[in-house]
Amino acid sequence: MALATPCSTHHRRTSHEHSRDVPCLPRTADGIFVRGTWRESEWGFAVHDPAATTLIAEVADGSAQDATHAVDATDAALHDWQATAPRARAQILRTTFDLMHAEHDQVAALPTLENGKSLADSHSEIVYAADFRDTLVAMHRDLEVGEPVALTPLPVSTVQQGSPEAGSRKLAALGVAEVGLWEMTPGAATDVEVDEVFVVLRGDATVAFDDGESIELGPGSVVRLRAGDRTVWTVRETLRKIYIS
Repeated sequence: MALATPCSTHHRRTSHEHSRDVPCLPRTADGIFVRGTWRESEWGFAVHDPAATTLIAEVADGSAQDATHAVDATDAALHDWQATAPRARAQILRTTFDLMHAEHDQVAALPTLENGKSLADSHSEIVYAADFRDTLVAMHRDLEVGEPVALTPLPVSTVQQGSPEAGSRKLAALGVAEVGLWEMTPGAATDVEVDEVFVVLRGDATVAFDDGESIELGPGSVVRLRAGDRTVWTVRETLRKIYIS
């Protein structure tokens, strides 16, 4: 399937603006893009401009088998991505940021033509999405240089073993969420959690929940914590994680 409209300028009137020139869209490759190549798709569907009712494109409609292939490809790529140095990851993310800005008008035209929103809104969405990548670039650089986290002794009332210290450092804000680094030195202490997803960067530890479940933590561990969870953190080797909460 491919874009069907000729490369001409479309005009749209909205309640927010008298007129906008919507850039023409170039022809795209056909099918479904997986593992760096285009796969043919047996099925497809038409996308129409809701304002002019003209055909914008006929796009691929993937099957369950296509979805499985894509998930398998993602799983295979994850191992290489995990082994990629933060600086190299940052460079890849920076490239996507630069491309989104370079192709800003073309990318913004897509949601405007597809669902009829104003071009100004589409432009704002593209800038917002690109800024996420810029934030991630900064975070990867922080991870590479091993940004220090200020540590303080944990309250005596929470300590169960040793003299652990802990601390956090905010890296970025993504909407209402906070992204940051957290570190704890060897020892054991109780905690009451907030809603959080984290990835362990280094260290060795066990987090035990009051329902009897426990999770072993090491580099690459991904864990979801829910607000109100009562836990005991037993750290054997200083634990550092990146979290979003």
